[in-house]
Amino acid sequence: MNLTGKGTTGDSFLFNCILYNPEREDTITVEQYICPDVDRAEQEMTSIRDIYSLSSNVEVKFIDQDEWRDYMRSEGPAVPGAPPGFRPSPNHCSRRGILPSTPYPEFSFPKTDHNIGQDYVACSPKSGLPNHVSREVGQEELNRIVLGCPSIKFVLVGKNEEYVNYAKPNVLNLVGKTSLLEAMGIVARAKGFIGIQGLMAYVSLSQRVPSVVYTKTRNHSVGFMGRLFPEWMNYCTLYTRSLSEDPSLFKDFVERCSP
Repeated sequence: MNLTGKGTTGDSFLFNCILYNPEREDTITVEQYICPDVDRAEQEMTSIRDIYSLSSNVEVKFIDQDEWRDYMRSEGPAVPGAPPGFRPSPNHCSRRGILPSTPYPEFSFPKTDHNIGQDYVACSPKSGLPNHVSREVGQEELNRIVLGCPSIKFVLVGKNEEYVNYAKPNVLNLVGKTSLLEAMGIVARAKGFIGIQGLMAYVSLSQRVPSVVYTKTRNHSVGFMGRLFPEWMNYCTLYTRSLSEDPSLFKDFVERCSP
């Protein structure tokens, strides 16, 4: 069985969640177009392959822009509510007859060699590749969170150089010090998660980790929620830019993930 879709790392993880079914005997191949930026596409291929490696019966085959356009033309006009292509949305896939087996895939994420303990909140302060436009929580907001919760241990993950030297007494900074799958495992085993919308937020919610997710704009909030399994919202607290939008929600989050 082959499915054709478009997306980067976060989309790939959602595709993998939607297709997760360890009892399925056949292998599904996702024919995936990443983006028109060839350099970025090449950078992301290894990470995307790693993400699909979490499933034993899902594999990826990369296609180029011309192949993607040919596929879209062959699909004909979009059907209202169900545009062509394999989309990173459980609701959209269900409308096209692709029914997820569970909202909570039991992926086996590798463990880290870093001594991080068990009681910590994972934080991915910035999303995207280091050399491309990215979204971020922001250092001022991160300071507000970390300094306002001195009894909580925060573990920072990611690759973005802006946060490599971020240091506070209750922060273990692993930015740039782990593999992608290792970082995903750190997030998956955390007591809580704080970060920007994207891959790590999808990981945390898929593993039932209480999460504070920043979207930066209301339009992004709508788009982000449209990609989630409805059940994931039980673990998700959304902010656009700042905790000041509703401090009580963050207080509830802290109570849920405190040791």
